[in-house]
Amino acid sequence: MTVADQFIGVFGSDPLVHGLVGGLFIATLNLIGASLILVWRNPSERWLDGALGFAAGVMMAAAFTSLILPGIELTEVVVPGVPAEG
Repeated sequence: MTVADQFIGVFGSDPLVHGLVGGLFIATLNLIGASLILVWRNPSERWLDGALGFAAGVMMAAAFTSLILPGIELTEVVVPGVPAEG
């Protein structure tokens, strides 16, 4: 049984409920991450650099998978005669 099957077994197959559960999960993770500033008052410069590097990597991965790849796939649709190469 896959994770997706377990998720559907618990929350059903309604896409609205899936979006709500996913949004609440992400909001909870953001709350946990943001609450670190309340616990850790003076983070070191090295830790801040590492956190910035991690955030930059996440944003680059999101931009690549969510924006660039679909854009390459849509090239043939938007500009007829131009093959989608990537």
